[in-house]
Amino acid sequence: MRIISAPTTASTTATGYTTKGISAFSIMAGVKASDLTGVKIKIEVVKQASNGNIDVTGGFVPILQLISLHRGVITSDADYNVKVVIPFTPDGKAYKLKETGEQIVISLSGLTATKTYMVDGFEDAQSTNKLFKYEMKPIAAAEIDYNVNTSIYDVVSFTDTNTVAQMTFHYPTGQAKYTYDELKMLSQTARPIANYSSAWADSLTQITGFFALPIHSVQSVNVQKDNTTIVNFYGRYIVQSND
Repeated sequence: MRIISAPTTASTTATGYTTKGISAFSIMAGVKASDLTGVKIKIEVVKQASNGNIDVTGGFVPILQLISLHRGVITSDADYNVKVVIPFTPDGKAYKLKETGEQIVISLSGLTATKTYMVDGFEDAQSTNKLFKYEMKPIAAAEIDYNVNTSIYDVVSFTDTNTVAQMTFHYPTGQAKYTYDELKMLSQTARPIANYSSAWADSLTQITGFFALPIHSVQSVNVQKDNTTIVNFYGRYIVQSND
């Protein structure tokens, strides 16, 4: 089902919603992935009755950082330079909207006014009360030795910057240290972007600007860096709403 349709308008923002549960959603854009750097996305489950909204993405976040968390394929064709599907739930079932007037609202900002952007939602015959939720944890430039609690996340994405000298992953049974180059290699192999290179699309093996790694069982990550750069840690976890 179509949630956002923003074809060649004068606006740099777009918002749409659905009153049906979705299992995943697709993003289609008339620009290359490298031109999505300034585009941000926000997703909410809006509950009209109880006012207990769920901020899925944690406000507006870089769309490329959200995409980087999900292993998958970026395709392209003559209509769209970027076509990518992102799961909304962990089990492939449609998230169940239970209240009257409840909506899934998706908003985009930072769009190029002369280009086309579309977001579609995918239904499923089965329903679930679980969904993916995200949390941004910015590490300030002045923080040169910082610990991030990662115990609830299954995958994280963080700013690609060589100002990071080392990250230490702390497990219940010990720890593992990685240099910047090692983190880059791990990201490229653990969260590759399979991209069909064509006349319309970039040739990508990794989302530009971000590293992403699965982080099961990692209790915390210590980040050692210089004092010139903000590093944005973005974690994904699973929440379950009440029936």
